[in-house]
Amino acid sequence: MSSVIEPPFVAADPLPPHVISHGALEFITSRVPGIVFLWKPTADGTSVRFEYSTRVRELFGFDPASLRHARTAFAHVVDEDRDAVREHFRSRLLHRLPVDLEFRVRRGDGTIARVHALAIPEALPDGGWAWSGIYLDITAQHRLEQDLRQSQRLEGLGHLAGSVAHDFNNLLTGIFGYLDLLELNLDDATAEVRADIGEIRAAAERAAWLTRQLLTFSRKQPVSTRDFDVNQIVRKSERFLGRVLGESVNLTVMPSDVPCHVHADSGQLEKGTVRVRSTPGVGSTFNLFLPTARVSASVEECPTDEREPGSSACPGTILLVDDNDSVRMVTRRLLERAGLEVVEARNPAEALAIVEHGSEPFIMLATDLVMSGMSGNALAARMREKLPHLPVLFLSGSPAVSVGEPTPDGPRHIFLAKPYAPGELLKAVSALTADRRPHV
Repeated sequence: MSSVIEPPFVAADPLPPHVISHGALEFITSRVPGIVFLWKPTADGTSVRFEYSTRVRELFGFDPASLRHARTAFAHVVDEDRDAVREHFRSRLLHRLPVDLEFRVRRGDGTIARVHALAIPEALPDGGWAWSGIYLDITAQHRLEQDLRQSQRLEGLGHLAGSVAHDFNNLLTGIFGYLDLLELNLDDATAEVRADIGEIRAAAERAAWLTRQLLTFSRKQPVSTRDFDVNQIVRKSERFLGRVLGESVNLTVMPSDVPCHVHADSGQLEKGTVRVRSTPGVGSTFNLFLPTARVSASVEECPTDEREPGSSACPGTILLVDDNDSVRMVTRRLLERAGLEVVEARNPAEALAIVEHGSEPFIMLATDLVMSGMSGNALAARMREKLPHLPVLFLSGSPAVSVGEPTPDGPRHIFLAKPYAPGELLKAVSALTADRRPHV
């Protein structure tokens, strides 16, 4: 036994043109994803009458009867768009052209909606004209388009921020490197000179902090979480924060009396959950919540600056490749101070020529990753065609550059982000050259 679902109206005979029952019209328009409207000027063209489907109440909260005349219909258009909408409809009426316009209306509840009006003119049997069309609520679509454009703008800013941070990290590498060399030769310096150098370093550290924020914004700052005592970070940040906040803000730091072990990235503590309580005239309280350390016994101490080149590097010759003169020169001096010999190359082509035509045995390659003409990755691959077991120290001001993971039986490599301290540089060199065998 079968059943048939009847529609709410049944036409026994075909309907003549421009004739349709009221029930059929309601059935059709109620299922259209928008508001169907009819715009009909009077015979003398002095006024316009609008008719709307009942969905106008559902979508915009308007009573259809209140929108039948142009004066009341345009009253719901936002002030900034009203004149343009009036002029568009007026010109369509005058020249009998289709309507195609986006504008904003204020809903019955006061919120703003963006609509797209589409209509076509049609000659009527009585000699008049009418425009039949639809209002589409494109508020959500417009919001998505705006979000996409904003995302594209942020992506562009992120690329710009990453490029600026890369170049600035090269500058900071030179600044910090020469400061380190200067401080290593301050045996007879006065307290005033040492204080001046300390101020220079503090300014450079502020610049380094801003650079890290740029990398975080561009999503190129890798996250490296570990367990540490947050009290140490707070104490180290006190002087820097005081300078950033300025003299108009009184900063009081009260570290915990007991160790506060957390599991986080010490360089990105601002990624913790933040709760804010603010009372007008009293002040604001910011509570930062960080993941606690899983095992207290394994908590590490906060890393030191490692300015002193305490790590012993094996003797030998290093091929150093960097297209930034300042970075290359200060890195060479730091390595030479540790007893290593250094051969410099200003670009990958020069490095390849040195390896191809020279007989110098190298214990490792130290190369910038981002260079014009050829990347550090590509240079290492070319050099390992001749020196397959050559260890490589990759240096870069863009921490997110991928160098891949070394294989157990393949040549070793380490990535070191700029700016680096002498101790960090020499520790990496020592780790790569532990076998003390030169590669020729």
